[in-house]
Amino acid sequence: MAIGAGSLIAVTVGGTMFENSWMNVWTYRVVGELSSPSAANIAEGIWNGFKTPYRALVANIHTQAFQYVKIREMDSLTGEYGEFPIPSGEAAGTGGTSATTYLSTFTAAGIRFTVGSRVTRPGQKRIPGQRAEDQNSFVWTAAYLAKLETFGTACLDLATLGSPALGTEVQMCVVSIDRTTGLPVANQDVTGFIVNQSPTSQVSRKAGVGA
Repeated sequence: MAIGAGSLIAVTVGGTMFENSWMNVWTYRVVGELSSPSAANIAEGIWNGFKTPYRALVANIHTQAFQYVKIREMDSLTGEYGEFPIPSGEAAGTGGTSATTYLSTFTAAGIRFTVGSRVTRPGQKRIPGQRAEDQNSFVWTAAYLAKLETFGTACLDLATLGSPALGTEVQMCVVSIDRTTGLPVANQDVTGFIVNQSPTSQVSRKAGVGA
């Protein structure tokens, strides 16, 4: 079976840094399709669309930073599901090496994805894996901020995917979930993004706290 136009999908990108698991979850709406791609096809198409700026945010000491992309159809508890295993040649960060130290796995770069109304909250993403050189006095360097801007733009500009989901159109959105049913109750398009100028953190990524 395939995910149809109009479906809401959760896109989970994850891997391992310093033996700790991490993940980001994105939500998109499938706007249209030229064919009937599987969930795994869409996962690969999305990865191909933003992998270059994504990997550039993470230091290359993290050789298993990116291991999988999972797609879950959100509109039904028994909806489509698929997983794309990221090739070993694309698993490492490409953000360079460090002559000193690396930041912890719970230190992160924050991006807030803005929306047009209060129907949902804004989207928030925290991306780990930076070098100590990527910040100066607890402010991201100009070079690293430029990488974050490039990545945020790529997330919004996925639009029409390439192979193997050629022609599939997606729109980044924020989805509100009913905690009782687990199903979407509201969603709206992302209209832009704001980069946090300083490092932030995610407590669930501390050793012994998260997965």
